[in-house]
Amino acid sequence: MPAERVCAISGTVITAKETGIADATVTLTTWARDELAVTKTDNHGNYAFNDVPQGYYILTASKPLFLTDSDSVIVKADEETTADIMLGMNYKNDAIHIITKKVHGIDKT
Repeated sequence: MPAERVCAISGTVITAKETGIADATVTLTTWARDELAVTKTDNHGNYAFNDVPQGYYILTASKPLFLTDSDSVIVKADEETTADIMLGMNYKNDAIHIITKKVHGIDKT
């Protein structure tokens, strides 16, 4: 039986202005939603998963105050796959936070 070929997935979690997002959580799952690996981005928003078997996967990136995003990715044998993920700001959370402060009589905005 031949050995299973392994590959790598890497990329950057970015804002709409293409700025890297530090300390975002990136999760690699199978199409069946089985979690394979979790990592954090570095100070520039870069992440990497090594020793990934070829196949179809879902990458999910998240960080507080940002909207979570998921993208599908195909990993081919003996290739490095690059997948950048863009996260938008979660303005709804910001609005709720500001309203809550004002309701309690404290306006720190």
